[in-house]
Amino acid sequence: MDDAQLPMLAELPAPIEVEDRLKTRLTSHSLTFADGKLRPSSSIIPSRQSLAELTREFDVACRPADFDTLKAWLTVLWMSTKKSAAMSDFRLDNVLSLYASKLQRFPADMVEAVLAEWSSTPKPKDAHHWWPAIGEIEDAIRGPSETRRMIRDGLKEWDMDEAKRQRLSQLYRELA
Repeated sequence: MDDAQLPMLAELPAPIEVEDRLKTRLTSHSLTFADGKLRPSSSIIPSRQSLAELTREFDVACRPADFDTLKAWLTVLWMSTKKSAAMSDFRLDNVLSLYASKLQRFPADMVEAVLAEWSSTPKPKDAHHWWPAIGEIEDAIRGPSETRRMIRDGLKEWDMDEAKRQRLSQLYRELA
């Protein structure tokens, strides 16, 4: 393999920290599954502004990494894993491009975490860290990313006026 095949790594991107920020933003809300959708609920009546801010946070949290960043993360994974002999039949740039294009469907921080942990998780009996199939990476990301997207979509579809009516009705019944 010659150097022309290896993507350039000027510098590694800074780690993305999204999960803690989202958990902090959701502390005043709970989630309810109603009408086939995940919806925010609250013991307080949220303002339109706080709901809009939370929606923006989830929009940002669902953004994928750019193509070059994904290729940089995948290059690090490539360098830190063993490959089967069949991998030598493929050009490295084609492999990284294919993986990067598939991973652009998922939130950046989740992809970064899975790729970073793949080769650093201890293996039993001194087993080697092998280059993963794209499906293995997708399997590790799919569930959490779908949950995050469901929350984002629920926030966008939440009817503020209806939520206020329901909460005020509940408070009125409790007082009566």
